[in-house]
Amino acid sequence: MSHMNPMNILIVDDSSPARQILGGALRRVPVEIELLQAANGVEALAIVEQNRVDLIFCDICMPEMDGLEFLRKLRGAEKTKDLPVVIITARPTDNNVAEALSQGVQGILRKPFTPQDVKASVTSLVDIATL
Repeated sequence: MSHMNPMNILIVDDSSPARQILGGALRRVPVEIELLQAANGVEALAIVEQNRVDLIFCDICMPEMDGLEFLRKLRGAEKTKDLPVVIITARPTDNNVAEALSQGVQGILRKPFTPQDVKASVTSLVDIATL
């Protein structure tokens, strides 16, 4: 495989332990990654403006700017409208999930997730990205 730049993955979750668990799971994926972290949508937007981001894992329920509002802002901007996003939710039957899907998310990661779940969601996206 050719030397690609590491994948820049942004984790957006107001829970630091949740970010650590997800980060730990992502480090087990056989792809070189750089992890970026944000505690809410406001921080995440600033990171996306200033960095190349290849994939975002975003919790729905957060203070200041929740995952859906963040997603709407991403989709509304030319530079980020096609950025792959995986939504994290503890309430899979929520209307939030339907709205996230309507905004064109690439996946839904249900809490509590396993490292295998994380690996599967990244692998499916990396395969798409490298075709």
